[in-house]
Amino acid sequence: MINNILKKNIRLLAEKNGYHVSYFMESITFSKGKDTFNIYTTTLPNMLVIEYDIETGMMKECIPDRVIYHILISLFKRKEKRVIEWKFKEVLNLEDYTREEDYDGRWLKALKEDIINKNIDYKELGGNRFMIEYYMGIVIITDDLSGMLYNVISADEL
Repeated sequence: MINNILKKNIRLLAEKNGYHVSYFMESITFSKGKDTFNIYTTTLPNMLVIEYDIETGMMKECIPDRVIYHILISLFKRKEKRVIEWKFKEVLNLEDYTREEDYDGRWLKALKEDIINKNIDYKELGGNRFMIEYYMGIVIITDDLSGMLYNVISADEL
């Protein structure tokens, strides 16, 4: 079963990227024009099945739920229909961002203040390697060098 927090974060991430989301039983379908892909639950704990098209047909693989954001962000932004690489990489977190980009924590502190005081819907924090975007209650962390897996967390965790 896909938990409600994951469903909400996935819906917001899809919305931000212009994708339509459909739910049916234990699956989620994303579509934008001719581009369509699916997530399914599995009987294995903390695992999901992702199915998407690649140049040679369909890619279907069982993945740990912790990598779903990386795969979805990669699919939302892809220019070519290729296999999304995720194995042997660590998932980004706020500590990685702080260590690499925001040594004293002032950018994240300023973001949190803007969320609370200015009721913002979107904000982007720059960086040399790691980027953070805030969108409607979620924080999206990406790696320009693709050395780590993208992640989404709730803004409540700031």
